Amino acid sequence: MTTPNQHWSNYWQQGHITSFGQSFSGNYTGVLKEVWQDIIVNLPDNFAVLDLATGNGAIPQLIADHFAEDKKYGQVIGVDLATVNDYRPKNSEYLAVELIGGVDCAKLSFPDDHFDIVTSQFGIEYSDLNKSLVEAIRVLKPGGKLVIIGHHEDSLIINRNRDILQVISHPKAAQVIDCLAGLANAMIQVRTQQDLEVIKTSKECESLRISLNEALSILAQISQQGLEDSELLTYVSQYFKQGLGWPLDKRQSFINHCSEQQLALKTRLGELIAAAQSQETLLATLQPCLTNKVTLASLDSLVSDDKQILAWRLQVNKSS
Repeated sequence: MTTPNQHWSNYWQQGHITSFGQSFSGNYTGVLKEVWQDIIVNLPDNFAVLDLATGNGAIPQLIADHFAEDKKYGQVIGVDLATVNDYRPKNSEYLAVELIGGVDCAKLSFPDDHFDIVTSQFGIEYSDLNKSLVEAIRVLKPGGKLVIIGHHEDSLIINRNRDILQVISHPKAAQVIDCLAGLANAMIQVRTQQDLEVIKTSKECESLRISLNEALSILAQISQQGLEDSELLTYVSQYFKQGLGWPLDKRQSFINHCSEQQLALKTRLGELIAAAQSQETLLATLQPCLTNKVTLASLDSLVSDDKQILAWRLQVNKSS
């Protein structure tokens, strides 16, 4: 039986470092990286950091990179509900890093008052925030900080992924996969130029190609960028560049893989968009956590150099 987070486990096992798939490659850069640099630089000697919903450890890697030239000892633990890759970041001679899968942010096993900083970037908002915020504050040391970069309902990231989701949820996206499946069954395996000519003169294959191009054209009208980010064009290109020479069973296996990947992408993006927060919902969720010892230090929007919204930045301080 597939667990609710299995699609994320499969995703992280593919080696992604962020939750944005092919749309954003590499680790976080620019403003998103600068936020953490400002936090990391003030970590004390023998620090302890907990990164919630860590994925494949993007924040632990940023910390390791920051201290690559410094002989400062510290510990970073990243936890995630999904199964994540076991790795040790580069540049971590003095930094003890551990990634732990199968951990619910709402049910942390760490003791009270344990971490100097608790972090999360595009992660904790997927959990039950009402419980996860309480847990994050509980494990903070007195004088510690909880810093969250979270999905903003009007961010560039969310809007771009809304476009992808709109494309792959359209019936024409299923038609693309169906046409590839039809072509896989209708085409003979191409070994010679003569085989290729047979395919070109096949009325069934020509009808399927026309149907495929029609579906892609309609999806491009919905969102050209969303279509490119959806990987549908990649699947089509790979099929016609490589798949014509494959035997039938390999073609069918490829089509099944494409279908499974699109379904998993639809599920992930649905969860990503649902996790996006408004200022009102964030403040309402946070309010019960605030006491005379737990204060809201800041809640503001992070924007890119071209003034587009990227995320919420939230910081909660726990007094000594």
